[in-house]
Amino acid sequence: MKTYKYPVILILLILASCQDEMEFNNIENNEPPVIVEKTVENGRFIFSSKESLKVTIEDFQNDNVEKTEKEFERLYEKGFRSHKPIVNPENEHLQAKFSEEILQKRQLSKSLVNDKTTAEEDEFIADPLLASLVNDDNEIVVNDTLYKFTKEEGLFFTHVKDSTYLFNFFKEKNDQAKNTSRKSKTLAYKIEPCEMRAQYGGVTKVDDKISRYIRPIEGECYGGGGGSVGGGNPPSAPQTTEEERLQQIINSLPICEGRDNWFQNIFGKSYYCINYFDGKHRIKTEFWDQSWLIYKSVGILAKTQRKRFWVWWASKSDEIYLGINRILLKYNYKQPDISSITHPRLFNNAYKAPLYLYNGSFKVRQNNGDYYVDTQLNVTRNKLPFFDFGNEQILNIYIPNLPIAGDYNLNLTTQDITSQSNVKALYKMGIDFLNDKFNSGAKKEFAVTYQKNKNEIEVLYFGEKRKGTNDNKIKKKFYSDVSFIIGAAWGESSGWSFSVKPAESAYRNYTHYELDFYGMARRGSTWKGNRMIR
Repeated sequence: MKTYKYPVILILLILASCQDEMEFNNIENNEPPVIVEKTVENGRFIFSSKESLKVTIEDFQNDNVEKTEKEFERLYEKGFRSHKPIVNPENEHLQAKFSEEILQKRQLSKSLVNDKTTAEEDEFIADPLLASLVNDDNEIVVNDTLYKFTKEEGLFFTHVKDSTYLFNFFKEKNDQAKNTSRKSKTLAYKIEPCEMRAQYGGVTKVDDKISRYIRPIEGECYGGGGGSVGGGNPPSAPQTTEEERLQQIINSLPICEGRDNWFQNIFGKSYYCINYFDGKHRIKTEFWDQSWLIYKSVGILAKTQRKRFWVWWASKSDEIYLGINRILLKYNYKQPDISSITHPRLFNNAYKAPLYLYNGSFKVRQNNGDYYVDTQLNVTRNKLPFFDFGNEQILNIYIPNLPIAGDYNLNLTTQDITSQSNVKALYKMGIDFLNDKFNSGAKKEFAVTYQKNKNEIEVLYFGEKRKGTNDNKIKKKFYSDVSFIIGAAWGESSGWSFSVKPAESAYRNYTHYELDFYGMARRGSTWKGNRMIR
């Protein structure tokens, strides 16, 4: 038995996490540190708890890329193999070795069953760090439970002491599939992921020793999911010549909805777009929102790859960008009753002023001027929605559902919030605030929440672009261990400061989403990329 131990103690500083689909586990900053215990035994990672797994992933994410690559290279030298390997783009020896192993395994799979799997479907766990900790047999152990990921039927799990029983279960399934394939030339009917999630979503018992998890249906498969943001160009702030040049490249990127990775939809959503520099070099842009019972995450990723030994491996580009034009989310959220102690004229029955929530305080724009002042609020009913993207407190602007105090050039009465004129005006609201002298150096990243009516809100998130030089990928993970863009609300009854707390479970899931983001890269003088709109 091979065992490699990695004892680590980390302070877990998170605002909210989720143990399952409907239960919040609030963790305050003053709680004791999470003790991370992980080992590798018999080619599998073993974690003492879900929290240990989560912190390990966050630790790798916070480390520099080279350190993470070296950590996994040491594991690979000792025999561990990842579902999705992390390999330095310059390590051609390891790329060649793994390519041979991957091709052999792929060929064996096709000889056992009539398997038409493509290279894109081999890797069906979207989160790259979770996929690196799951082994190439799609297994991981967490808290005395063995979990086995399957690309067509979900996540199977059993107690570690019953591992042999689980392995025999899959051997019998494979033997049955092999026999069926030999007897019939027609392909067996496959249940669509949405249908499977609707019928079998959640945790179900296979027998008295084995259970299975499939992400429950949440409405998005049957019309509650994405839509089209529209193909208009994203708004732009005053730019330098270099920024104008980049904006022209962004505006000229081909638009795609994203290819639907059929298998990954059992665990949620996963889409990707690909653009080729040539036959051996490409850029891949991805979005995922997935739940695997033991871990959840949402993110976007742009990465450049080179085809070597018939497998696509990481390859550095001269420049690479990942940018978010905007994300639209709709929630059922009851309208809060707001009044101001310090600025009563801006919050009366006739109209209310937009609120700026930033750095722990509420601010309003004073007298339609160019400066902002603190205001003290009373929220007498319901709660103010606040959105925390990726555990980073960003500027939030809350627009009430009443005639708005101030001249903002908004038309939310006859036009959608995503109309070109409204998006331009909302973007200007955020940029003007962030460019204020008191907010010098602030990221150009913010969320606007509009109280559309007494029971609904619409949220627009604007993000800045991220750049890498001589790199192969950039990723933005919005959340770990919770679903997409979890809402948090101000929990006090009065005062000028706010605290971020989880929204009630009834407000947790969005009813609609729209994405508009892009990934692009330069090799030499050639730019390639995609703008994904869903």
